[in-house]
Amino acid sequence: MAWQRIPLESVLERMPVGVAIADAGGVVLYINKYMRRRLGMAGGAQAPRLMATLRAGSLAIEDAVIRHATAQRGAWHGETTFITRRGTRFSALEWVYALQTGAGAVVHIHFVQDLTVFKQLQTLSTLAFYDSLTGLPNRNLLIDRLQAAMARSVRSGRPFALLYLDIDGLKAVNDTAGHAAGDALLQRIARNLQQALRKRDTVARLGGDEFVVVLEEMDDPQASGRVAQKLLAACRCALPSDGTQVVTASIGIGCFPQHATDAETLLHKADEALYRAKAQGRDCYKYAEDGVAIYAADLRIHRICD
Repeated sequence: MAWQRIPLESVLERMPVGVAIADAGGVVLYINKYMRRRLGMAGGAQAPRLMATLRAGSLAIEDAVIRHATAQRGAWHGETTFITRRGTRFSALEWVYALQTGAGAVVHIHFVQDLTVFKQLQTLSTLAFYDSLTGLPNRNLLIDRLQAAMARSVRSGRPFALLYLDIDGLKAVNDTAGHAAGDALLQRIARNLQQALRKRDTVARLGGDEFVVVLEEMDDPQASGRVAQKLLAACRCALPSDGTQVVTASIGIGCFPQHATDAETLLHKADEALYRAKAQGRDCYKYAEDGVAIYAADLRIHRICD
């Protein structure tokens, strides 16, 4: 057949992925153009003697693992890290296959897919959807999850609650102890909130001292109040540098579909309730369009006129 007369090396040199061939001991026999260019090898530069020297990290251990796998199963694949001639590193997916030549020798064929662009896209995605300080979802991802929660609620007929949470007195912390102390406090509170919630619940940071929690499958409206009590306790933190200075939080609760049927209105209703809680004295929670403020400190219930 005509294709059988095409030189194999000509095909390998034109492939848009890295290809390397090594013997059973890991000695490099061939590296294609794509891989040479990615490793920063000049046109006339010789290929490295051992395949292991191309990889960063625990080279000997990783190479031994790969060779053992190919000896046992004839193949191996996984994520590896390569190092260029300039000392820079890049992640890659690598597939290794053991093949027997006509002369009876065993060679390893390595296919290398550079993950640099994929990793960059991952980083951009993280920046777009997650808060850089706490690692929590940001407003963009919160809106996506809110819309998904609303769709699930409509299908199941089960309501859910949104809790809008604001840290009381963070500005005073920043002014007296410094912004580094304020950032550390926010990170601690973010961890505490996550630990106080179920895995299926969402906690997001909108920025500054504002957090939002989405509690799905809240058939009993009072259940969201009990969760709010836990969250108020999770936010009640003393500054490490001053055990007498304690921060608290205030929470507004909006329920879907009782208080709103779209994400922005639900956030707005919960935000209004939050500021009524702050006006009532802080360290408490209030429901949207409700005249009851429940204090976390002593569980007293105070009815006010809206």
